[in-house]
Amino acid sequence: MRRSLFLLAPLPAFSSPVLAAPVARAAASQPARAAEVSALIRSAMAQPKAAATGGVASLIARAQKETDPALQKMAVTALLKIKLPLLRAQKKDILALVRDKTRGLLPKAPPVAQTGAIEVPHFAMEGFYAADVAALKKVGFQVTQGAAGGQAKLGRLTINLRESSKDVLAGLNNTNPLAGVYTGHSQIGGTVEQALQQPGLRAPTRRKLLCLFQCVGTQTLPLIKAKAAMAEVITSNAPLYVDEIPGLIGQLYLGIEKGENYQQIARRMEKTAWEKGRLVLPNQTASLKHVDFDGNGELDINQKPGDIELLPAAASARATALMSGVHFLRTLNPYYADETPGAVFSRAHAKIPVISIGIEPGDGKSVTHVTERVVDGQRQFEVSLDPKFKDASPRFIGAAAVYELQMHLQKSLIGKDDARAKARALAFAGEYLELMPRDAQEGQAALTTLAAMKGLPKLSMWSMQSALAGGHILSEDQVTKVEKLIATGGR
Repeated sequence: MRRSLFLLAPLPAFSSPVLAAPVARAAASQPARAAEVSALIRSAMAQPKAAATGGVASLIARAQKETDPALQKMAVTALLKIKLPLLRAQKKDILALVRDKTRGLLPKAPPVAQTGAIEVPHFAMEGFYAADVAALKKVGFQVTQGAAGGQAKLGRLTINLRESSKDVLAGLNNTNPLAGVYTGHSQIGGTVEQALQQPGLRAPTRRKLLCLFQCVGTQTLPLIKAKAAMAEVITSNAPLYVDEIPGLIGQLYLGIEKGENYQQIARRMEKTAWEKGRLVLPNQTASLKHVDFDGNGELDINQKPGDIELLPAAASARATALMSGVHFLRTLNPYYADETPGAVFSRAHAKIPVISIGIEPGDGKSVTHVTERVVDGQRQFEVSLDPKFKDASPRFIGAAAVYELQMHLQKSLIGKDDARAKARALAFAGEYLELMPRDAQEGQAALTTLAAMKGLPKLSMWSMQSALAGGHILSEDQVTKVEKLIATGGR
């Protein structure tokens, strides 16, 4: 079973003017506009003292007027996290941008009116549906069941229940401010990543709330933000227990129906949570650790504030694929170390940070390049995508990131790069390709390309899936099967 599922002090409340609703991005002007915002951030950082004019004032004005959701949020992020010389009036302007009801960076309350009917699409993976229904009944919902699912009603809230883990982000396309709730296994990110590949999925231009109760939801949160900057996500940064989730959603829905703000909803859910401090909500500064608004394959918290780059769609898809592979290992390796008898990685190994840093120049000999650094006394591995592979398929880039990073970790941490190490790295890449592609043919094409590049025999996804079958976390027995598969040429 893929196991399923943190609060910083909220900013003070204040009143804020309603800004003009953002409009769709003008794709052709994105790089130039990103360069302009970056220049304004650098100018603000260079300002020696508080003043009514100058770089800080210009950056605030741009954040107020910017219509591109990603750029606007990155400008506000810079104003929030950089220590700038500020006048009292400028501090108020920044707080207004942070909490604005139309497009705030850290909005105080969900994008739901205080009165009027509310509808929510609710997706529950098989095995979760019955418990969700029981939890809703327990807190007072009237539930009716039909052939296609169920419907739960309480006050002004109607929940449309569906037993499915497919296309759980489809609500981003509708006009309802509540895009949906999902309860179920994350499939090490596969549930969300396949949903992001849904044909026709569009980035909303207005605030939308998603609630994802699954394993380590922050693993894929940056991918959602890169696709939909206006999406607000309630999720977790650690596993939730299966039997814990129904109580959490019951309190979530009660809070929404009562028109509560995010802080009040968080308090409700924390009271029923089995362990404290695992939930991440859109009003918390903790959520800013898990965003990639410009979609360049690097978490915004790790890049310099004045280095914003909005990549063309194709390049962004490949940079995001790099992050997908790196974050997959960042989630799976701790499970592997904790739960696999004979695991070659210790828990200490699995806790060493691995970080995606986007597209960087390399030697062209491998898809990714791994750099080891010590930051604030802590060792970390930084992974970049070689621009030579800017035209490769995203699924191949993700799988190559898994394979190459896992090979590097094995050699660096335990001194292994033999045939067994290659089989282990390929097993992890095979698991990635089983879970992430929406189209199975994409997975096969990526596996074929990766095997050829690494001097391995041509393998079918069917044979790889057969070798990996039988456990929810990769075992050394499964690695042995992949090793034999390679030795026999895929037969």
